[in-house]
Amino acid sequence: MRLSTRGRYGVRAMLDIALCKSDGPVNLRKMASRQDISADYLEQLLRKLRKAGLVTSTRGPHGGFRLGKAPKDILIWDIVSALEDPIAPVACVDAVMGKSPGEAPCQRMSTCATHFLWEGLARTIRKFLESKTLQDLLDDAQRLFREAGNNGPVTYSI
Repeated sequence: MRLSTRGRYGVRAMLDIALCKSDGPVNLRKMASRQDISADYLEQLLRKLRKAGLVTSTRGPHGGFRLGKAPKDILIWDIVSALEDPIAPVACVDAVMGKSPGEAPCQRMSTCATHFLWEGLARTIRKFLESKTLQDLLDDAQRLFREAGNNGPVTYSI
């Protein structure tokens, strides 16, 4: 099971905005270049993040994107769930992940012992992503910058 590029790139974009917040609104094209993401694709992701209240945008020549909340108040779960279709390991546990089932519920669900396995995995994934904030990633990135002696870019591939 893997997150799609939507979730991974969305987390990278949010971290980029958090890292650049003191410079004012973050320019979409510059962010796309730094993150090596298509500007059109990034714009689609940021539109969803804006709809979820995680970023705000300002139009104009000095416009761009800002965080919609403080980094400590943005759960990684919020970012991923705003961008991903159900990320549950199997469709019968979509509801655990906060999404409506994409498929008809499994006919065996009430008698399926493996359902508990998949439900437990889904709960573990969600709990882990809810335990991490954008501030945690920001702290990690800043620690990596210090350890690198600010001698070059530190990547944050997710």
